[in-house]
Amino acid sequence: MAWKWPKEPGESDLIYELFNGYLEAGPPTGELLKARNEVDEIVDMIYQHRMRLCNRAGLDFEDRDLEGIVSGYDQLNAVLARLMYQMGRLEGERSGQA
Repeated sequence: MAWKWPKEPGESDLIYELFNGYLEAGPPTGELLKARNEVDEIVDMIYQHRMRLCNRAGLDFEDRDLEGIVSGYDQLNAVLARLMYQMGRLEGERSGQA
């Protein structure tokens, strides 16, 4: 039997949105704060690389192809994050931990 992607929005969407800063649930603390800081540093690094690339190549920051690359990686990140979450839940259910 093939594994099927869940159709309903749920916890994985909420967790993804919280980690990526689309939702605020109060100030993060502990491990969540460390993870959020790491995410913020990576986003800043990507932004700086994009700015330097635009300046060097004479491109507009909103260049359609650059925007497509960033958007594509964002979509890929969302799919992989949800897949990892779902696989972790399935593994937990199989071992009786969920």
